[in-house]
Amino acid sequence: MIRTVLLPLLLVPWPAAAAHYTLESFAERVASTAPQVEDKESNAETWQGKLGEAQRNWAPTGSLSFSLGNTPKIQCADVNGFVNPDKGSRGSNCVRTQTVDMLRDNGFFWDAQPFAGVGAGFNLQLIQPFYTFGKIESAIGAARSQTARFQAEVEAARADARHRAAETWWKYKWAYAAVAVAETDVARFSQWVAGIEESVTRAEKTFTEKDRVYSKLQLTGAQQRLIGLQKDLQLAETNLKMLSHDPEAVADDSELELEPFDEQALDYYQGAMRRLRSEALQISNGMEASRLWTRYRLTEMLPDVGLVSGLVYAYSTSANDVAAIPGAGPRHTYGPGGILALGVRAPLNYASRISIYRIAQAEHRSNLARRDYWMGGMGLEVEKALLDVREARAREQRTAHAEKVERGRFVVYYINRHTVARDGRELMEAMRSYAEWRLQHLRSIYDANTTLSWLKRTTGLANLVAPPK
Repeated sequence: MIRTVLLPLLLVPWPAAAAHYTLESFAERVASTAPQVEDKESNAETWQGKLGEAQRNWAPTGSLSFSLGNTPKIQCADVNGFVNPDKGSRGSNCVRTQTVDMLRDNGFFWDAQPFAGVGAGFNLQLIQPFYTFGKIESAIGAARSQTARFQAEVEAARADARHRAAETWWKYKWAYAAVAVAETDVARFSQWVAGIEESVTRAEKTFTEKDRVYSKLQLTGAQQRLIGLQKDLQLAETNLKMLSHDPEAVADDSELELEPFDEQALDYYQGAMRRLRSEALQISNGMEASRLWTRYRLTEMLPDVGLVSGLVYAYSTSANDVAAIPGAGPRHTYGPGGILALGVRAPLNYASRISIYRIAQAEHRSNLARRDYWMGGMGLEVEKALLDVREARAREQRTAHAEKVERGRFVVYYINRHTVARDGRELMEAMRSYAEWRLQHLRSIYDANTTLSWLKRTTGLANLVAPPK
């Protein structure tokens, strides 16, 4: 009987277990699946291909052409244009090629000139760059710097995704803890309102009608807070699932706690920003690319030196004689011919190229000016992030102290509620004040942790507990 019952149960599909993410695992999950990261990665791959294209400029270039068509009768003729029937005599007296032999026209179409045979051939030409006055080197360097810049954009997108993940994760933790506090607050007020209601109904003199009205107002306020916090928790859960692309995503069971932080001087964080932040690396690589691009525009006005080689082969079914003597007209052969030479190619449109070079110079100067503006803005951003961290952590200390004080006051009133407190409003005020300071403390922890995450984002530092060695 037991086996009969267990077998169907084993065959029933169980729902998949929810994935419990820690802060680190959730941040890596979001960074690996964020659409903006994939978009930046595609841009980086594009420039990786352009870098390979620039590097292949050292490879030889050339052209290869094939030809196939008809050819006329090709035979040697003497100075008078006579084509000797004897091939040996034609070769010894060859002055020019007689391509049209009207004497052979016997009225038939297939004997008419110039349709006397089939001609085929190919022409191969290769140019190997030898010296380009820095043109290829500048193009390769600019493409390499641009590739590094776009790779830094990928890292910046990942850093944005990690920071957004941290904000979402901490917001979920805050909302979850805040809802628990608000639910406890509502339960306490509900219990207290019920007691006052019963006391007033029995016409006892412990509480008055004013106490009943006041207690209901406090309960309504607590319920309002709970509704708002439940909405925040629902939104945080939805955002958690959306960012991770995991419909079963849930944060782990860890408590909302203040992250450790070893504060350093402002110069330390601004120095880390210049060395480690992705946007700073983008600017640095972009400036190098701009400089090399200006240099490339200058080298475009200089000549290129290369090795030119070629191979020619021609064949004609109507060529009875090998060739004509030099200077006797067109040369027709059955065999190949070749060329090997050192060539120089120089541009002639110097006016337009000078204008393009000056435009590149102006753009580079503009980029240099924008670099100072961007770096200054990021330095200010780091300073503001550090100030926000200081303010949030100081606020966390003050709210923690206030929560502790109000908790003590509430405990005293609650313990002595039947002996000391004859005015119910005193206990309810202590309950409300303690709940509010508890919620403010939780919010300050959330603010402190998210501002710390933003400080990591603005500086590029992965660890703010201790400075790296």
